[in-house]
Amino acid sequence: MQPKKRLTLLVPELFNALKREYQPHDLPNLALILSKANAEKLTISINELALVAELANLSNFNSHSRAALHLLGLDEKPISWVCYASPVLIQPNRDHLSIVQEKGFELDVNEATDLCAEFNDYFKDDGLQFSFTEPNTWFCFSEEVRSTAFHSPSSIIGKNIIDYLPTEISDVQWRKVFNETQMLLHHSATNQQRIVNGKAEINSLWFWGGGTLADTSRLKYNQVFTNNIEIKGLAKLGQSRVMNLPENIPKELLEENDDYLIAIDPQYTTDLYSLIDKYVQECIELLKDKSITTLQIVPEYGQKFILTNKDLKKFWKRAQSISSFI
Repeated sequence: MQPKKRLTLLVPELFNALKREYQPHDLPNLALILSKANAEKLTISINELALVAELANLSNFNSHSRAALHLLGLDEKPISWVCYASPVLIQPNRDHLSIVQEKGFELDVNEATDLCAEFNDYFKDDGLQFSFTEPNTWFCFSEEVRSTAFHSPSSIIGKNIIDYLPTEISDVQWRKVFNETQMLLHHSATNQQRIVNGKAEINSLWFWGGGTLADTSRLKYNQVFTNNIEIKGLAKLGQSRVMNLPENIPKELLEENDDYLIAIDPQYTTDLYSLIDKYVQECIELLKDKSITTLQIVPEYGQKFILTNKDLKKFWKRAQSISSFI
């Protein structure tokens, strides 16, 4: 029996990114692959972690603990409950409040340090501790388990935030924290000085992705290449080898008969389309010389495309334009 070497190329926001382009992008290698591949539906996942868990058959995985996995991806294993405390700008609309900005605040280390110190002093009796890994990436640690928003601020821009806040009765106190951080930011001398300096206003924190590190069975991927820190954390939790995105897919690392994952986060990728098409071209060659037996491409949350060496030989399946798949 021929050994199985399966490679998954995961870019769940690729089709959405292409939809937003004013001019159509020509991705000839990807178009060729999708034209010859067999398409299958996926359960539409709430985030990248849930999608990886689905592909890896981790049925009981809690994909809401994103902040904890982020820290694990940075080799900073959290020992308590933690969530993201993302700086945002919230503005009133006609009948509701919505997040209108969640990045581009140009926080520097001194500003983040001073603001976190203000929050820590105010909330010290509530069992909350604020810190950051990058000036724009904040975390809130809690002595008790809390329910936070599931959705990232970037995914609910312009929407009514009331629809995305925790709804449990026990979270009344958590909403109080949400409101008090707004008051603290309003009166903060550090925040006011930022505005005087011409920087974007921060008037709230969005608490989301909360939880603790859960136990998980071994991830089925032998090797994970990614620029997504949360997926790095999931891979480490699942005892997979983890590396950054390679310049070229390293053929020498595909020797074992196992599953391999390349997970690309467009948010942290320059020249995304060139990278995708280069990877796909290399995958075609890996299929041809049987370095891999199956290629699986996931360009959106609800669909995957599966290709084998035999599928490449289907000459009657001519390449369609990439737009025909979106």
